Amino acid sequence: LAGVLGAAGRHADAVTLQLQNPTVDTDGYLPFVLAGSARAVGNVELAKQLIETAIALDSTNLKYQQLAEVIAHVTR
Repeated sequence: LAGVLGAAGRHADAVTLQLQNPTVDTDGYLPFVLAGSARAVGNVELAKQLIETAIALDSTNLKYQQLAEVIAHVTR
C-alpha cells in the first residue's frame, strides 16, 4: 500500500504508513522504492532521507548505493 501511495505522489502518507509498520520492511526495499518515487517528482530532500533509511537497513545492497549516488548528484 505504501508503494501505491508513493506512486500517487502521496509520499507523506506512505512514509507515515511505513513508520507505523516498521516490522513489515526489514530489508529497506520500501524506503528504496519511495526514495525513487520522491526523486522522480522532485522531492529530493525526502528521497535523501528515505535512501539513507534503506541503506541503514541493508548497507550491502548495490541498488541502494547507486540510488544514493544519483540523489547526491542531484543535490549538488
